[in-house]
Amino acid sequence: MMLSQYTDVQQMEDLSRNYIERFFIKKGWKFRKNDLDNDIDFEVEIFNDNVTTVKFFKAQLKSKKDPDISVHKEIVRYDCPVKFLRFAEICDFPVFIFLYDGSGDEKGYWLWVQDYIFQHLDSDSPNWRDQTKARLKFKLENEVTENPSFYDQLEDISNTGINEMIQRGKIGKIKDFYYTMKENEDSINSYSTLQRKILVDYSISTSKETMKQLIDDSYKDLIDNYEAIFTDYYNDIRQLNFGLPFCRTITNSDNINSENFGVLLDSNDSYENVLIQWIDNHTAMLNLIKSKQIEKSEFLNYARGQRELINEFAQQFFDLLNNLDSGKTNKEDFIKNIKKIQTHGHNFNYIESVYFEKDGYPPNDCIELRNVLNNTVFNFGTAIYNIDDIDSENGREGLEIIKEELKLLNAILDQ
Repeated sequence: MMLSQYTDVQQMEDLSRNYIERFFIKKGWKFRKNDLDNDIDFEVEIFNDNVTTVKFFKAQLKSKKDPDISVHKEIVRYDCPVKFLRFAEICDFPVFIFLYDGSGDEKGYWLWVQDYIFQHLDSDSPNWRDQTKARLKFKLENEVTENPSFYDQLEDISNTGINEMIQRGKIGKIKDFYYTMKENEDSINSYSTLQRKILVDYSISTSKETMKQLIDDSYKDLIDNYEAIFTDYYNDIRQLNFGLPFCRTITNSDNINSENFGVLLDSNDSYENVLIQWIDNHTAMLNLIKSKQIEKSEFLNYARGQRELINEFAQQFFDLLNNLDSGKTNKEDFIKNIKKIQTHGHNFNYIESVYFEKDGYPPNDCIELRNVLNNTVFNFGTAIYNIDDIDSENGREGLEIIKEELKLLNAILDQ
């Protein structure tokens, strides 16, 4: 039986939190511990005379014993992960780092992250975003105390900090946190539309308020160019390839209705001119994908086996087509002979509908191979289904596409 352990790290975390927490409780501010977010350890809601001001800030808590923290000439230095700093700089609420010093008399220090980025990092180390860590220097005068000036500073930042961050161009940096993976222009009932899949940094996806800024940024340059924009936002590449978005959006206008566009999203929020649907159960699909994602070696063996079937079928198909084109056989006999090998075509159609849902999902770095397999199967199936039109312009164009896909399939597997 494994006995419960209480490690030195856990003890230091509790000491740090208990020390910092008591200053806010004494002031009558509500302290909320956060166990669900790796970047944020707690948040504080500010109260005046036992009534909320609806102002709050969030913070990360560090200990002086952390290996990334050092003291040099009375300056406390913290080599902070850039990932956290980039998360903090686009948040729409003040973010702090509180540092606990348990050596000797207990002390605590604080630093407003967004302000430090603007005042120091951007000017002193302009390339800090390209690094893995950036050095922060705590002012020793920014000590956690019961002095009214300590609380006044935090409350003032909570009241005015958001406006300051916006004025400093915080919003412009949000482009670094999302990427449009797929885009397709279309026309539905004569309405011009754009359909998109966007991959979002996970740290951003956990905050709805920050996501609204991202949504606004991703729409603002396009919203006047289309009558409807449909966008799915994903926070994991596996979800984008096989699963569900955590957020769906559509432009909000008088033209956007079920009569014009069919089934619309079940919006539960909005921002500016965009309707938003937050999808709460999307993580269940990711857990399924994780549990059924197959090994690369297994998928490659499967793909090579399917390649043999596809090449065998292709050889027979194009031999028969050459006989038709050279006059060695007529179209009626050509169609009869194609139907004799059509069983292979059914097997190809069987690949995607059974293999990928029943037996597992291919690894992320095999997505191109999976798509080429699917496209080849689909186009061969289409050619067989429309075999009577093999001599048409569309029929011949389809065959040329199949030939290119066969070359690509063999090239990928022969690497």
